[in-house]
Amino acid sequence: MVEEFIDDNSGEFKKTELWRKLPRKVMWQTFQVIMTYLEDTNKSVYDQEGNVVYVWNPKLAAKLRNKPDLRWNPE
Repeated sequence: MVEEFIDDNSGEFKKTELWRKLPRKVMWQTFQVIMTYLEDTNKSVYDQEGNVVYVWNPKLAAKLRNKPDLRWNPE
């Protein structure tokens, strides 16, 4: 739910604003864990104003995975 909300509202809210605007309430600690996961997996970043931006592009990732000159670090 959080990831989908960020994707739909990419670049509109700062982290705390985003948490307050979620369609269902989530505990702050849980929200922090989700945000850390999204940052660590390169699905979200922060712009210069501190707004949360969703950057994950599965079509591009699938295309890049087929490039023989790129190596992926499986975790």
